[in-house]
Amino acid sequence: MSGGLRHTMRRSDKRLSWKGGVAALTAIADGDDAADRVVVKGLGRTSKVKVRSEKLVNVTIGGKSKALVIETVVENKADRQFARNNILTKGAVLKAKDNGAEVFVKVTNRPGQHGMAQGVILDKFVKEKDLKAEEGSKKEKKRKTAQKPQKKVKGPEEKQSN
Repeated sequence: MSGGLRHTMRRSDKRLSWKGGVAALTAIADGDDAADRVVVKGLGRTSKVKVRSEKLVNVTIGGKSKALVIETVVENKADRQFARNNILTKGAVLKAKDNGAEVFVKVTNRPGQHGMAQGVILDKFVKEKDLKAEEGSKKEKKRKTAQKPQKKVKGPEEKQSN
């Protein structure tokens, strides 16, 4: 045996820098609480701002930026439980208020890494769960129309009566 099988895939053994950090799991701030931010020390004299809880999402409307109040997380493709627990991640769809009107906003940045939440307003939003249900009903209709009506076969009782 040459010992090649025992070597790690990387150039040396495991390093602390490859371990990663603790997930921020950014939540929606309760009531009148402002956003809760934590500064974390990074590698090589860098620092990273993590958001623990956020109340506003920054959105650009017609060339002007606006801060909308977050109500709830509607959908989160990263994890279903994140939507139930109102955790913000990149790609999460939020319900927010814009001058009293409800709008759907998709988060475009990483709140746990960037220190704020930014997003884009979605004009037409349909939950993925509803889309799958709709596809299922279309397939069911297609299957029913494809089935041919079967001829009724007379049983032994019906043959004797005729």
